[in-house]
Amino acid sequence: MVAMADDVADATRVLESLTPGGFPCPIRTPLVEDECRWFLSAVDREVIRFRECDPTCFRFKKWNATGPDHFDTPSGKPRHLFSKPIGPEAWLNREYVPHIAAYAKAVLDHGYSVERSTFSLYRKFTRDLISKRAGQAYETDAEFYDADAHIHLQIEAKASMKQTEKLAQEMALAGSLMELPIGTVKEIEYVLDLIPRFLWVVGPGSVDPATHVFKVTVDGTNARFDPVEEFPDPM
Repeated sequence: MVAMADDVADATRVLESLTPGGFPCPIRTPLVEDECRWFLSAVDREVIRFRECDPTCFRFKKWNATGPDHFDTPSGKPRHLFSKPIGPEAWLNREYVPHIAAYAKAVLDHGYSVERSTFSLYRKFTRDLISKRAGQAYETDAEFYDADAHIHLQIEAKASMKQTEKLAQEMALAGSLMELPIGTVKEIEYVLDLIPRFLWVVGPGSVDPATHVFKVTVDGTNARFDPVEEFPDPM
């Protein structure tokens, strides 16, 4: 895909067009070209389809206000680019830009299947881990499955370049989960429960190229993270 100089401006216009009530949309963490390019592709190619909230939408029920930023996950669950549909400002869920961008790149550029994926999935831990306990709720950003329904590729999306680089560098230096600071362990401890083959840590500036992809090897209550240079093919 050829980068366009105005991708950031175009993505900004799309975000502004999706704000509930047409409220101003301050973007406090600046947008980066690569995430914008793939976010726009997600919209243009309808990997993600935005629409107006309907009466069954949980946000509509809570605020009694609608917005055009509603989209549905592959399992039909409602999600929104903005956290609330009332002013005076539209509060962008900033991590959704690289999140949607990475998901779209996996589908459009690497051949992963929407039908064998989840997006923003709520789960519960099935066993006691390092800091988490069985039954605690958590959310995964995106999962892509193989033919046997095992997770082949997991996406961990961050809202800023700083957050992304911190997590990826700590993982690369430590090598294993047990060697990470406990605060970092809590961010990715779910790999012990889900056992993905690969984990892509992504944020603004690391969507294209995908610079932080790790092969995951789980052993009991520990996991090893080995950086890979080539983006894994779907299975």
